[in-house]
Amino acid sequence: MLTEYLHKHSSSITKRWFELTLESYSPDSRPFFRETGAKFTNPVGSTLATELEAVFNKLLEDFDPGEMYENLNSIVSIRAVQDFTPSQAMGFIFYLKQAVRESLESESSQVCSINEILEFESKVDKTALLGFEIYMGLKQKIYDIKATEIRDRTARLLDRYCGGSDQLKGVSEIDASEGDNDTSGKV
Repeated sequence: MLTEYLHKHSSSITKRWFELTLESYSPDSRPFFRETGAKFTNPVGSTLATELEAVFNKLLEDFDPGEMYENLNSIVSIRAVQDFTPSQAMGFIFYLKQAVRESLESESSQVCSINEILEFESKVDKTALLGFEIYMGLKQKIYDIKATEIRDRTARLLDRYCGGSDQLKGVSEIDASEGDNDTSGKV
């Protein structure tokens, strides 16, 4: 019964989920993000609207992380680079529970059992775990890029400071060979 209800009300539920997600942004940016038709001038709003709907529709089917990965990755990629704490970045997934509960509360008759609700919410929780895995992978990539950039800048600075001397090259060769022979297990 719940699945039928969710299919029937998917448009209003995904709109509410989108609005709840927008509430995590500053009040100044929300009106801009609501303009979802402009994919190139508003990629955040457009991506959120499109991908939230896709994730919701895939949740109504059997939970398959592989099928949902790309849609979730599109959203998480945006939120991972924004100024959010991890809980704020990933909290949007749990807003779906609120959107569904609000929709069910508006019904005058009971449309489903508690077990159906718990089963659906379990799928949302699994989606959150998948989203967190994606988030952590993206954060690791960002960290790696920053570390590489700092290392390269430092090397250029030292090269410039030392004038490209052979002394600097000799030091880096020694450091590299010591790292290869290190059996202490230190990282």
